[in-house]
Amino acid sequence: MKWIEVTVDTSREAADAVSELFFSMGCQGVSVKDDNDIAEALRAGKYWDYVDESLLCRASESVLVTSFFMEEEYEVRVKELEEGLSRLSKSFSGASVSCGPLKVKTALLDDSDWENNWKQYYKPITVNRLQIVPEWLKDQRDENLIPIYLDPGMAFGTGEHETTRMCLELLQELEPKDKTVYDIGCGSGILGIASVLLGAKAAHLSDIDPTSVLTAEKNAEKNRVRGRLTVSLSDLLSSGSGEKADIVVANISADILIRLSESISKVLKTGGAVVLSGIINRRLAEVEEAYMKAGFKLVGERTVGDWSAVSLSFRL
Repeated sequence: MKWIEVTVDTSREAADAVSELFFSMGCQGVSVKDDNDIAEALRAGKYWDYVDESLLCRASESVLVTSFFMEEEYEVRVKELEEGLSRLSKSFSGASVSCGPLKVKTALLDDSDWENNWKQYYKPITVNRLQIVPEWLKDQRDENLIPIYLDPGMAFGTGEHETTRMCLELLQELEPKDKTVYDIGCGSGILGIASVLLGAKAAHLSDIDPTSVLTAEKNAEKNRVRGRLTVSLSDLLSSGSGEKADIVVANISADILIRLSESISKVLKTGGAVVLSGIINRRLAEVEEAYMKAGFKLVGERTVGDWSAVSLSFRL
């Protein structure tokens, strides 16, 4: 499979908005490159033994936000991206800050490029009782923790990102033992798999991306949880067994989470709970308001860096 790497040249002020645009289009992850981060870290008193001076010399107001489109979808998706960037440019019109040039650059990649990058940088990650372990590093697992063996492949959800870690923390607080869990937009399957490893009696995972579905199924096999877990290629909440859930987890984007507030309430048992993540901080209040209008009550909240996650109970 061929992928197109798509990079948008923007400003620091607009980088989060560009990232959210990629997520709203169904992209499962973004990277943000800001050369000024190093200079800021140095000013804050965080030093390294060696810093390449060329990095400081080329620091500018430009920030590069990158994601990936499948080659066969490229023409349609890049048009959608350009339309979104046009709307973003208009929203910054007259503002005191700039959104930058919003120029789009592309490069063709093979699956192997992505997978090799993961294997080079990915290490075991501990989140409370859980440890996310790359399958090629099983010998590095902590025997005192519950391991989640993972090969993320092309799907989002490795535990590296703040949104995934916060989901795992809030999920553990809700104690999924003996409960039914829905994982909406499952990506690598990490949240649904974690639910079963924590004792859930069943987990129903869904995603609209075929690659994510295949990856989640493979990861379920690696963790020997297929007997209590299903994975469906479906549009969000149209999957499942028909059984109402005790817990719904969704690590997507603010816009989609807001649209799902009423739908999620219909698949939850009374007294059930939802864990929501993938929320840029400035959109948190909007998400919480939408769910409170749908009958939810705030239970827990997390904020790490630019991202937030919440857990809410349904009509207690």
